Amino acid sequence: MIAFSKRLISRWLIGLFFGTLIVAVTSPWFVRSYVPLTMDPVRKTWTLPEGAVYRWRSEGYADTHIGPHGMPGRTRLADGPSVRRRIALWGDSQAEGVAVDDPDKLFAAIERAIDPDGSVAVYPLARSGEDAAVWIEQISRAEASLGIDAHVILMVDWEDLAVLQQHTATPTEIGQNDAETDGAAPASKNAWAALLPAFVIQAARHVLTQDDGANIRRLRWTVGPVVKGDVPVHSGSVASENERVDWQKAMQTLADSTNRPILIVHAPRRPEIVNGRVVRSLDHPDQIRLLRAAASDTGLYWLDVTNDLIAAADSGEWPHGFHNGQIGVGHLNAHGYQLIARRIAQHVALTQDVIATPER
Repeated sequence: MIAFSKRLISRWLIGLFFGTLIVAVTSPWFVRSYVPLTMDPVRKTWTLPEGAVYRWRSEGYADTHIGPHGMPGRTRLADGPSVRRRIALWGDSQAEGVAVDDPDKLFAAIERAIDPDGSVAVYPLARSGEDAAVWIEQISRAEASLGIDAHVILMVDWEDLAVLQQHTATPTEIGQNDAETDGAAPASKNAWAALLPAFVIQAARHVLTQDDGANIRRLRWTVGPVVKGDVPVHSGSVASENERVDWQKAMQTLADSTNRPILIVHAPRRPEIVNGRVVRSLDHPDQIRLLRAAASDTGLYWLDVTNDLIAAADSGEWPHGFHNGQIGVGHLNAHGYQLIARRIAQHVALTQDVIATPER
């Protein structure tokens, strides 16, 4: 009996060792990267370090080369006499584009669409999870250090701009607060990312957090079916259609942050496949209508690509989703970026290059 137990345990340990070894060797094909962040001296925010290669293995399989100031996909700053305009691209993960290869990202598609000869440089300053409260703190710094002539904001969720109604900084204070004062420096995350392989971190996240990766999972130790009270309640709140947003204040705050032109590109997750049904209508059309009116009143430029995204999907070219995941769900793909870039280029042409012309 003892000999049998020893053989069983030894086989289990051997299987564990070789199984873990197989996962470790093959993980770069299937597991995303975990790269330690660094404090960028110009943007005053935490970014991926220059020279890093960030691996994404969820929607789409892509490797992103990180350039100066944490720019995803752009490995060098634009220089030389041929570069006449520099545009900053702001947004969240939808604008960041780590799910597609560098040449297919939105910033590169915009450059090609506006001028294939390379006279326009787009700096991708978007980061996953960020909103306008973070962008607005970086605008003046980017202009001073990178020579930005205009700004493009890819707005997928209107809540990302609604946060500006609570922004208390005056125009002279915007961009003056150091990110070190946030108190949320990801030192512990950096330590884990530097010490542990990506597949170990990913496995721990799957065990300890819910599917969204943000909320802590409530672990169950009981046997049997899930009963009421065992399922964690999501802590986030769902915005109401009737929620009052002071869009005039929000847009005025954005307009006061710079004297350069700002173009807001409304690109919602539409159409979207939900429970096998194609959803085309917006969840909060009244909010978008009020936001657009406030943007116009404060001198901001507005471009809505919702109908273009819907028309593309209706023709069989879905702008969201990937073949290795789900079409019509999730992040923008290369086709979606090309579509948005073409509309931005058309807007620039119709407004006589207004977003790429500095107003100094």
